[in-house]
Amino acid sequence: MGSEERRRTERGAGGTAFRLLRLFCTGLSICALSQSVFSQGQNVELVGQVGGACYDVRVAGKYAYIGEGGYFRILDVSNPSSPLPVGGVPLSVVIRSISLSGNQACATGQWEGKLEIVDVANPSSPRLRGHYQLPGSTGGVFLSGSLAYVANTRDGLKIVDVSNPSSPTLRGSYGTSESVNDVFVSGGLAYVADDYSGLKILDVTNPSSPTLRGSFNTQGAAQRVFVSGGLAFVGAFTSNDSLHIIDVSNPAKPVLRGLHQLAHYATGLFVSGSLVYVCTGDYLERLKI
Repeated sequence: MGSEERRRTERGAGGTAFRLLRLFCTGLSICALSQSVFSQGQNVELVGQVGGACYDVRVAGKYAYIGEGGYFRILDVSNPSSPLPVGGVPLSVVIRSISLSGNQACATGQWEGKLEIVDVANPSSPRLRGHYQLPGSTGGVFLSGSLAYVANTRDGLKIVDVSNPSSPTLRGSYGTSESVNDVFVSGGLAYVADDYSGLKILDVTNPSSPTLRGSFNTQGAAQRVFVSGGLAFVGAFTSNDSLHIIDVSNPAKPVLRGLHQLAHYATGLFVSGSLVYVCTGDYLERLKI
């Protein structure tokens, strides 16, 4: 079992006065964010809360998609101060990670090695369409088109074709020496949080045969990763939970641009415009960036 099983530090972005949404073990909270990721300070304003035990969240348009234990919940967050549940469907796993592409969503289990596929074309009535069983346990998932990239912890990265949700198939895999805890895909590259091996950047233009393009050794075990604007935000589990900001504009030579200590670890994050949606299994904390 990797350190991902013990605690997870989240990918992040933001600055001093920011809009930020966190999920506690008691629900979803929305707080206020702005300014550069390189500025210093703290100023978080709580503006809304809803729900039960949550570990991840994704946002598309006016909807937020969250896991409440084993329940896949869709919320209308057009008014951040009053998120409204609009639909949901029970899954067979305690939801650990969620990803969206078009009218399809994928979710992985908190402990179970299972990928679940949900049709979200009608937010008021999402439907479970299928699942794919994986060995061991699962971490994060990233859905890009019809391919689901699954962090399969000790069993590496798995790439699953979900174009036929009722009968998904394995397209490719990449094994590592550590535990693949999370993955983010952009521009034909998969950014992998590989525990104590840090960040790995894989070329996945041929999903059947991923190849290593570059890597970066983080301080501690890489748990979560989010990529935006040529920067990879990597949360690492250490004695002092930390957020690495890594320039990945040249994938072969990643460069550290910033390192920030976090007051507590987090479990999920998504950036949408001026809002950053974050989850934690514990409580709302303030980020000092």
